[in-house]
Amino acid sequence: MREFLINTGGYYAPPLRDLTNDFCRRLLKGEKKLLLSKDVLWVENVPNWPEFSSKHLWLKAKANETLSRYFPDFSDSRLPQR
Repeated sequence: MREFLINTGGYYAPPLRDLTNDFCRRLLKGEKKLLLSKDVLWVENVPNWPEFSSKHLWLKAKANETLSRYFPDFSDSRLPQR
């Protein structure tokens, strides 16, 4: 399904480990959304500052209702891939 979303739909889909059946169901129901690939900005060479750590950014992103619609639901002990 991930290949279909990326190649045919032109969407950015989460990595396979995060693209679960539950996420796909919620995607089809309209509870979750995907970004268009052309809207994704890739960042390289991020400074190694605590403000830019995955953990710090994830805590802010999952508290935001608008942003959380684009991410799979992770347990509290697990973070998204960097």
